[in-house]
Amino acid sequence: MDFTFSKCIPGCDHTLAPYQFENETPMGNTHWRRTQVVKVLGSFEAAKRVMSQQGIHQVYEFLKAGRWISESSKISDHIAYRALKLGHGYEKYPRFHYPRFFVVHAIYGSTNIRTHDCFIKLCLDMSHHWGIPINPSKPFYPRLEDSEKELALMRGVYLEPPKPKTLEDLYAQSASIPVVGSYDDGQQSCSIHETCGTTGIIKPEPVHGGNLLHIGENNNVNTSHAFERRLSELERNFERRMAGVQRNLDHRVGKLVEHHISKYQARLQMNTTRAEADHERRLSEAREKAREIHHHALRAQKNADTAVKMAEALHESLNTTTKRPVTADPYNDKHSSKRVRDV
Repeated sequence: MDFTFSKCIPGCDHTLAPYQFENETPMGNTHWRRTQVVKVLGSFEAAKRVMSQQGIHQVYEFLKAGRWISESSKISDHIAYRALKLGHGYEKYPRFHYPRFFVVHAIYGSTNIRTHDCFIKLCLDMSHHWGIPINPSKPFYPRLEDSEKELALMRGVYLEPPKPKTLEDLYAQSASIPVVGSYDDGQQSCSIHETCGTTGIIKPEPVHGGNLLHIGENNNVNTSHAFERRLSELERNFERRMAGVQRNLDHRVGKLVEHHISKYQARLQMNTTRAEADHERRLSEAREKAREIHHHALRAQKNADTAVKMAEALHESLNTTTKRPVTADPYNDKHSSKRVRDV
């Protein structure tokens, strides 16, 4: 994907004033929004004394749109920081887009407040991108002799440095290291004033004392050791925190496993008790049925024995009746004879 940036128009003085962002500041936390504008524009005025014209123009084009002003004062929720770390928020800009880092550094890179760990990590990412340590407490105003390389790095395109083949190549590569500008918030000549109900920025007075590029180099060398110490401290703190998190995680996992095991054992015991009670109930019912069947069988046997006895008694009675002799009825014989005589 190609990212197109407008070229600097001849005669463009890259002037930005707080009143230009009045449409962005009334919403939400007005005080915090105006504070962001003052900090960023103050840093921009200082950067104009150090950076190249194309670098200043890239920052100017980004700032004048006003989309970097965030409602949240927490750095991790700031729109420019989230776009740098998460890679979203400004779909047309790449992750290491320098103007966004310029905004974050101007707002949160002050020596008067405690430096956030997430901001230090962001500086580490940008240091890797530019190939030079970036001090979180000092402004980073890059300027390269190679203008194409400078523009590519500002656009967020990472350039792998070629391996030097000769001493001349090594010297040329070393000479292309970015220059880091610096300014002091308490001593910079940029000031804020109220004019006709709006806030404007007075153009800073020229800085005396020689070449600003060498000043930037000296400041970068002087702060590199402090940056390394701060980085080592951050790494140790991070390791301690990770160890604590791991211990807490192990403890929580152990507790969770014990809870689930106890719950499973209780459920298993309950199911076992229920199954045993159900089995005992079924067994009792079966025994009761068996007793009833046995009782009916005994009664049936008794009735059968009684029936057999009755049958035998009847049979004997019938046999006795059959064997008894038949006697003649004299009355019948007398009448029979009489009927014969009458005939």
